[in-house]
Amino acid sequence: MMKTVSPLVDLERGRIHAGVFFDPEIYRQEIERVFGRCWLLLCHESEIGEVGDYVTTYMGEDPVIVCRDSRGKVRAYLNFCRHRGSMVCRAERGRTKSFTCGYHMWTYSIDGELVGVPFEDKAYPEGLDRRELALIEVPRVASYKGFIFGCWDERAEALERYLGDFRWYFDILVERALGGWEVVPGVQKCVIECNWKLHSENFAGDMYHVLLTHGFARRPGLDPFAYFGDKLSAYIELPAYVTTFPEGHSMIDILHHGEYYHLDREVAKTLGPEGEEYVEACYRRLREVLSPKQADVYGLGPGLIFPNTAFLDFGCLFPLGIYTFHPKGPEKHEYWARHLVDRAAPAAVKEMLRKNFIWGQSVGGMFTPDDTDGFSRLQEAIRGTVGRKQWLDYHMGLAREGQVPEEERDYPGDVGPRPSERGQRNFYRRWRELLNRSHPEEEGHGGEGRPAGGRTVPL
Repeated sequence: MMKTVSPLVDLERGRIHAGVFFDPEIYRQEIERVFGRCWLLLCHESEIGEVGDYVTTYMGEDPVIVCRDSRGKVRAYLNFCRHRGSMVCRAERGRTKSFTCGYHMWTYSIDGELVGVPFEDKAYPEGLDRRELALIEVPRVASYKGFIFGCWDERAEALERYLGDFRWYFDILVERALGGWEVVPGVQKCVIECNWKLHSENFAGDMYHVLLTHGFARRPGLDPFAYFGDKLSAYIELPAYVTTFPEGHSMIDILHHGEYYHLDREVAKTLGPEGEEYVEACYRRLREVLSPKQADVYGLGPGLIFPNTAFLDFGCLFPLGIYTFHPKGPEKHEYWARHLVDRAAPAAVKEMLRKNFIWGQSVGGMFTPDDTDGFSRLQEAIRGTVGRKQWLDYHMGLAREGQVPEEERDYPGDVGPRPSERGQRNFYRRWRELLNRSHPEEEGHGGEGRPAGGRTVPL
């Protein structure tokens, strides 16, 4: 019998029980029912631009290889030798013609086929069916405008439907890049001693902490945006909104009246005519390829693609970060940070963005350590015999639900006022919904893989 999580998620009162952050049984359920069913970000197409290019990542706890096969198609495989289960690729990225297990040297092509078995004639005189021993392939891989996602569930809804109305906003981020996005080589990684949900929920709804937790980074001489004076501190007073979606996605800082565009114009003045022209070109592009309303939104702020992909996007002169949170047990996860730049951005803009990303959102920057320290201390506090019995409060904004000007409701998603914890409540609503569904094996699908080019087999 699988544990029900309904008693631990009290959305009417805005409470989440501490048990959801350390219970091993709940953790195993969410690995199966959340990470085994949801679409998960794997990489960006710029990371695997040529035949044989690959990156390694995780889908839940499963290591996977994402590569371009011999025909240029993007495919993903379980990083798992079909002989004894050892990884067939230990590198983070590269270009290759094959993957070889370091244990017994079984070799697989970039098409997933088993192409080499040492001493095959003597070891298997009866013959070896190589087709049945191909790499296990992730059954669903799809790209949304360059962002590549995978899903273990063969019967899962299409990626575009999974993203839902969030696409209206995500298109703003994607289309604002004049030359398309590319990942700056090198994914920054660190291990954080806390449950993965604490990091996800922070991006799902916690604007409350920004000027409080990160107060040190706002001191004079430390903030690269200090030339705004007190404007940045007043930023929290701007008419911004929390926007949530039934699929579990959310954004916590949508400004509907061009505020991010005006912010970019202020930053551009420090770069001179080249920076100012770039900002205007990005804004013109949005108005040309999207709607005027989308162009006026311009930037997305912080947000989450459920369950474990986050982003920070405040405009074309703020470093775009894409972050993934890989679970490593009920009380540990890995934080991966990617920095993306517009291929067509001027060199001066790219250099400014690179420095600001390192300064702010890198694993050793001014913001990330604040968050990771806070998350780990929270995990430590709820680990004890008394702490683990407590309820955590998420009721901020409940009394103000629906108090949004009429003109602001005409946007995709469920729009609500800021500050609020409605994003976190939406996250746990979707999380509870997935965990309370019957097990994938009971339904006869979900959490599956198949030999490359072969039949489906349960993992």
